Amino acid sequence: RKGDAINPIEALRGSSAIGAAADMVWGLTKRPLAMAIFSIVGRDTEDAEYRLEFDEFRWKYRGNEQDLAKRDAEDLILETLSQLGEVDAGAVARETGKTRQGIIYTLGKLTSNGQVTWRSARFPGDRGSARKLYRITGTTVGDAVDTE
Repeated sequence: RKGDAINPIEALRGSSAIGAAADMVWGLTKRPLAMAIFSIVGRDTEDAEYRLEFDEFRWKYRGNEQDLAKRDAEDLILETLSQLGEVDAGAVARETGKTRQGIIYTLGKLTSNGQVTWRSARFPGDRGSARKLYRITGTTVGDAVDTE
């Protein structure tokens, strides 16, 4: 389990009592592309995660990890929609390798802030309710493609 631990206390080597004895633990978890997440977990502090990037022989602060991860997810979805055109959430999930539920959540945020619009459409063979087809706001509505 320690190999895939996210929390720095879970990643400590040795007995779990070591983490229980600490008032605060800092952890640096390396990520691909010269990035890392600096995590702070403590009893008297709010937990925090910050994205760092190794550049020119030093670590540079890039921002709050949660905010940057949300922005990265939004950018990935917008890029995918610009490539695919008007598609349903399932097609975006397959293209990005992300979960459909996460894609739907992020598409909802992008829709509420006006970057993405949607419409309902039915395809031959569909049962039940119509599908929501998403596209970038301002793009023309072409013929919808059945991605199922």
